[in-house]
Amino acid sequence: MALSKERLGEIAMIALQAKLERNGDIRLNPKELKREAINSAKEVGITPQECAEFMKVVLGAAFNKSIAELDQIIAGGAKR
Repeated sequence: MALSKERLGEIAMIALQAKLERNGDIRLNPKELKREAINSAKEVGITPQECAEFMKVVLGAAFNKSIAELDQIIAGGAKR
């Protein structure tokens, strides 16, 4: 069974999120993010705008997951 482009994208997103969570390699410095978006776009052959939008989605999802974990601690869900 061949995977659709949409499904490939979903799998790529899941794999990338898992890698970010394992490595914790998330930088939020605006200048670094801009440079990374431009350089990565050139490297993979897409526009910087597409790369920036993709990065925004990926970083947003990672950030939201991290905030949810902190919310659990605040709500008393984590024990020492």
